[in-house]
Amino acid sequence: MERTLYQVSEGVGYLQVCAVVIRPDENTDCPIGFAFEVELSTINGSAVQIMDYVSLDTTLQFAECDRMSCENITINEDETLENIEAFFVTLERNGLDSSITLNPTRAEIEIRDDDGPVVGLEETFYTTAEGVGTVEVCAVVYSPNGNLACPIDFAFSVELLTTDGDAVSTMDYDSITTTLPFGRCDTRSCVDVLITDDDVLEDTESFFVSLLRNGLDSRITLDPTQGEIEIIDSDDAVIGLERTLYSIQEGSAPAVEVCIVVYRPTGICPIPFPFSVMFSTSDLTAVVDNDYLDADTIQIFGACATRRCIFVPIVDDSIGEPDELVSISLGDPSDSRITASPRQGLINITDMIMETEFVNDTVTGDPLMTVPVAFPDTSTLCYEVHGESDKFFNLISDNCVSVNAHYARSGINNPNITLNVIDAVGIRAVSNNGSCVNIGVDLEGCTASINGVDLSSMYRENGIVVRKYSSRVRITVPNCEDTDLVMWVFCTGGRTEDPYTWEYFSFNFLRFVVMRGINLREESHGLLGQFWNIEIEVGEHTDTFNGASRSDDYTVTVHPNDPNKIRSFVALVSSVTWEFEKKPCLYVGNSQAGPLGEDVTPNESVIEGTYKDYMVDSMFSPNFKFAHIDQDNCMAK
Repeated sequence: MERTLYQVSEGVGYLQVCAVVIRPDENTDCPIGFAFEVELSTINGSAVQIMDYVSLDTTLQFAECDRMSCENITINEDETLENIEAFFVTLERNGLDSSITLNPTRAEIEIRDDDGPVVGLEETFYTTAEGVGTVEVCAVVYSPNGNLACPIDFAFSVELLTTDGDAVSTMDYDSITTTLPFGRCDTRSCVDVLITDDDVLEDTESFFVSLLRNGLDSRITLDPTQGEIEIIDSDDAVIGLERTLYSIQEGSAPAVEVCIVVYRPTGICPIPFPFSVMFSTSDLTAVVDNDYLDADTIQIFGACATRRCIFVPIVDDSIGEPDELVSISLGDPSDSRITASPRQGLINITDMIMETEFVNDTVTGDPLMTVPVAFPDTSTLCYEVHGESDKFFNLISDNCVSVNAHYARSGINNPNITLNVIDAVGIRAVSNNGSCVNIGVDLEGCTASINGVDLSSMYRENGIVVRKYSSRVRITVPNCEDTDLVMWVFCTGGRTEDPYTWEYFSFNFLRFVVMRGINLREESHGLLGQFWNIEIEVGEHTDTFNGASRSDDYTVTVHPNDPNKIRSFVALVSSVTWEFEKKPCLYVGNSQAGPLGEDVTPNESVIEGTYKDYMVDSMFSPNFKFAHIDQDNCMAK
């Protein structure tokens, strides 16, 4: 044989095999001077005839002086990736002259497979529901024509592993690093990836799977090697109104709090992503702007939030009305997996039908003041103080805050009625950085200002917060105390009657209310401030009043720090306050506004001094007879 080993690629088509004359010397022109022949045949090895090559059994002819005789052997090509296979060719003498030696007589032919199959992920994108349990991930053999029964004729393996995306192992799935084995002729190998099911509603999350070669035969291409598994949360979520019926008495609070809660899922973080829902109010028997204020808002729940509340403002007026209803509703949440239920509710606004007299002695006087009193049978002292048109009076004076009110004629065009009301409020307050801020509220347009600049919505700086609503203003000031002083100024209206014609007249005015955080020092003063943090004693009035004895008369005694300034007066208990809040109120007048429940003895004024002692020069001036504000807080600011 010309060679004892032939190496050939499977796709070469054929291989030429030759027998040669090796001796005598190659330079001899005619080594054998006669014709002869030898027999050439093929024998199976690991390569098998028909499948891997075409068998051959033929005679090689040598003419006189020939040195070589060859024959082609057909190599069969298939699409199966195989290990190196071999078969053999042999020479036999076939009557060869005995003087000719036959050696070597055998040669091996190696067939090297050049097929290039591809192994890769069966899918590059998987979508699964969270509650499905597992997702099957497979690697497959992509053979060249896609239909071979045995694309790879030997066993092999690839490595598969998972990596986090926004889905995290242990929380959302069980991570794996494993070997996917392929037996001889296998075309598919799979593994189950466990998906974690929880009670938390989540956004769609993903993690990744990858294939690695793990010593894979270099003839095998690995592609695709990357896949994404998307987990769609199958949990449902329910949000809704916390209550379907809310009730509020007109005047008891400036607004009713309505809340939206997450009912399902439960837990610390039931919905770990932001979403929103529309909250709406609409008329039933109550009318927007007359009975309540529009509170339509998009409510945004932050990630993990379980509750959002909205304040629906309630309009307080002096007209006694039957119960009125406001419709409240929720729209569809921004995420379709969240359901709103219950989404419909009601606000019931109750009102007091006034059955007690609205004190107005001579249709001259007011404003009407209300302060708390610690007394078992009542909690409010209601009194009136005569004002003077186009003058400023102090309501509260403390170390770090001064509140003034501007009195004006009510505008009622009637010669029988002279009624002064408050049409502007000025607050001078010390902020947390030691500077003074002037806060103004004006009845005209119900406007608010900070240091002379009109406020459109909210001011928040150094502990001072002013919030402007359509018909009211909320003011919070530090007041040099640990607890803030919170005040409201309401732009509202009322009515009174002509004492001679019994004709009713309507008018507008500002109503000043201290809402909470009252902790003014004992030295506080002003028309309202003088009543805070001092003892007010209420006892049964045993004397007659206007010649008669009444069980609902009481003697009210104010005990300032100075024992020489103790004053007493008679009060009449009513069932509601000036603001129509349903709780007992001690109604009294003073010596300047006309005698309401005043007896000869006692006959002191409700307030210390006279009303003119509380006059100030301007809206923000802190100076009057009983002023207590520390001027050093503001003088240089």
